[in-house]
Amino acid sequence: MSEHEIKEKKALYQPTLVIGLGGTGKQVILALKKMIAENSRYGMADYPFLQLLAIDTDIATDTCKSEIQTIEAKDLEIDKNKESFSLRVDFNIVPDLNDFPQIQEWFPESYKHSLIPSELERGAGQKKPIGRFTFAWNASDIYSQLYTRLSSPVDIGIAKDKAVGSNISGFTNVFICGSVCGGTGAGTILDTAYMIRKIQSQIAGRQIYIYGLIALSSLFDNMQGDANIKPNCYASMVEIDHFMNELNYTNKNRTFQPGYKNFNQEYVESSENRPFDFPFLFDKTNKEGFSFSTPSAFGEMAARF
Repeated sequence: MSEHEIKEKKALYQPTLVIGLGGTGKQVILALKKMIAENSRYGMADYPFLQLLAIDTDIATDTCKSEIQTIEAKDLEIDKNKESFSLRVDFNIVPDLNDFPQIQEWFPESYKHSLIPSELERGAGQKKPIGRFTFAWNASDIYSQLYTRLSSPVDIGIAKDKAVGSNISGFTNVFICGSVCGGTGAGTILDTAYMIRKIQSQIAGRQIYIYGLIALSSLFDNMQGDANIKPNCYASMVEIDHFMNELNYTNKNRTFQPGYKNFNQEYVESSENRPFDFPFLFDKTNKEGFSFSTPSAFGEMAARF
């Protein structure tokens, strides 16, 4: 980013999309909504250039609490209609992946028994391939959701009312937040980043910067049922390191491949790029010795990023 671009970003309101992946990502969005509700007069309405989207396999509704009694409960919840996308499946029996060769090409045979709808409704169960499968199954709808938000990143009507309409930056910041330890976050983080890269190539006149706020396995030490946490984290970091390396993303034989159900978008050019412009990795303890007390503390910190 040039010095001129940095000055422009500082001088103008910057359209921002915050994407929360999995349970940890939803905690980031909830913490952000709470912070906004407690520190602004009209809550989200004061930020027409900010959009939120939680993507998760778990259909459970999350909320948070505030000690300020005048804040309404709806301001502390993820809006199911505007701020949430559930990675649901539309089949009643395990599908025959021979009918979906793009998915079959990468999906492990050993995980096919996990494609049971009743199980998927409870989340990806720390199974990274299952998280990616739910993304691949819903890819066209996810693409539409992201394209709508990124092609129209500002509520123009509200922006004019707030007198910020003429001070909107030509840049859009996208924050992808979550851990790479559970099934959903680990299985969808790269797919989300590269889908945004693809959309960026289709939107003229607007630069998109992708930030990754990524929680690592040490934040979940000693959690019950943590058998897959460290393997998921390790595998995800190997993948992210691979695609962040210019030697790989400029080699057509090593670039990211989508592999989704009935998905017509080509990733030829958009895959020839790194997934994140600014990736940030978070361990439980930093070099000064300060530690997150709980995984939810990561959400509170990321909300202030």
